[in-house]
Formats: sequence, structure tokens, C-alpha cells
Amino acid sequence: MTQRHMRIFVEVYKCLNMTHAAENLNMTQPAVTKAIKEIEGFYGIRLFERYNKGIYPTEKAKELYYQALSILSAYSKMEKELKEADNTGVLRLGSTISLGIHMMPLLVKRLKESHPGLEIRVNIENGASLERKLLSNYLDVAYIEGPVSDKDLWRKGIIKDQLAVIAAPDSDVRASMTLAELAAMPILFRQKGSVTRSYVESIFTSHDLVINMVWESESSHAIINAVHENIGLAILPERLVTHYVDTGWVRRIGIKDADLGRTDHIAIHKDKYRSDLIKELLEMDYQGEYSRTQYEN
Repeated sequence: MTQRHMRIFVEVYKCLNMTHAAENLNMTQPAVTKAIKEIEGFYGIRLFERYNKGIYPTEKAKELYYQALSILSAYSKMEKELKEADNTGVLRLGSTISLGIHMMPLLVKRLKESHPGLEIRVNIENGASLERKLLSNYLDVAYIEGPVSDKDLWRKGIIKDQLAVIAAPDSDVRASMTLAELAAMPILFRQKGSVTRSYVESIFTSHDLVINMVWESESSHAIINAVHENIGLAILPERLVTHYVDTGWVRRIGIKDADLGRTDHIAIHKDKYRSDLIKELLEMDYQGEYSRTQYEN
């Protein structure tokens, strides 16, 4: 029995009149009669007795009526939930640290405003970990600073970003230097797996330079504080250090012969189903809306 047969049967049972049921269903009376006969013929039962120009439900029809109501109600509930999945489901977002600090709070706030029933879960991790979680379907969408490496991930550039070299405010480091001169300096780095570190390493490698790394940390704030104490220089996302430069906690160093610009990306698995919510995230104007977001930290 199809859902169509069930709906027709329920309406006939309520009306006890084929013509009235057909009008309520926007069908012809012969089509309604045919559907009832199809049910009776397929299951070898009688649903309605037909005499004295009326129809009367059999005991089997009375049993079927309440079962059909329950099934149709469950089906309608399922349809409603599926149609509202983007507003009531779970969205799993990932972000690298700088974007997690500066972009994710506002993004999540606005998603909650536009999708109030949506449960949003956020992971702030390094880029390598985010790529693995996208590939294994532990995340729906990830925001990654710089390049996305895995070929099975679809990516789109969303924000133009700049890396900044910083030094202690009272260090004797010149205000501007070459990349080779920077390579000779003690450098404080994020841990392996950080997309910022991978990108910086690729720049030095392309110039046949080896970095003098003296410090490795998962915390950008620990690195910034170590730079303040003149332990070495660091190369971090501009938006992450702007507050510290503006307040004099560290100072910025110019690089004469290398472009430290990069592009941040939104990434999903290339085979990921693109629901309306996923499409909304992929088509959002991040450069105009979120690249200006500033948080003191």
C-alpha cells in the first residue's frame, strides 16, 4: 500500500462518501473508488460495505484507519524534520587558531541567529588535524589559514591574509631585513602540523634557506610573550599580532625581498553532500564581512 492509497483511504473513512472524499483530495470520484478497490483487491479484504446508496466501514477498515493515521503522522513528522534539517541538525565546524580567534565567534553567532534550532560544534586545531577530520567525516566544514594540501578536499579562497614578522620592542633587530637575514635569526615557531609553519617553511625552502628554530609551541600567545622577552623573532598571522604591535608589546619587522601574503580557505570533502546550509557557507562573503573582525586577546 502506497502513501497515496493510505491518504485516500483515510479521507474516505472520515467522509464515508466517495464524492466528498474526492473533492477534499482534489481528485475525481472514479480515481478514489479505484484506489480503494486496489487496496481491497491486493490484500483480499473488504474495507467498506456499499448499500442503501451509502458506504459503511468494516471492522478491518476501523483497524486500518487508526494504523494509517499513525503511519501518516510519522511520515509527516519525518518529512518536516528532513525539510528543516539545516535549521535543527548538527553542524560540525573546524578552524585553525587565528581564524578561530578572529572569525569563528562572529560566524557562529550569526549562524545561531539565522538558524536558531541548529546545534553547532566547533573544533579549533592545526591544519593537518582539520584535513584528517574532513577526510574521515568528523567535520562538515573547515576554515584553514593558507593552502589546503589534500587532493580529496575541495577548497575555496575566502580571505586574503598577511603574515607578520615580530621582534621584541627593545631588541637591536633592524626595522627591515632580507629573508636570508631573517633565516639567520633565532625563530620561534608553531608546532609541526600548523599551516602557518608549513607555509613559512615552504617560503624559506623555495629560497634554499634553512630556518634557525629555537622554540616550538602549540600556543601563539606563548610565542608572542617569548618574543616580547627577546628570545627570538616569530612569523605569525597579521591579525593575531596587530593588537600586540599597536600596544607596543612587540614591534613589526619588514621583509624586503619576500611576499608573506597568503589566502585562507574554506574546505569540505570533495564528495560531501552540499545541503542548503553547506552551500550558504561556501557562498558567503568572508573577505568583506569577517576579514575586518578584530578581537583583543
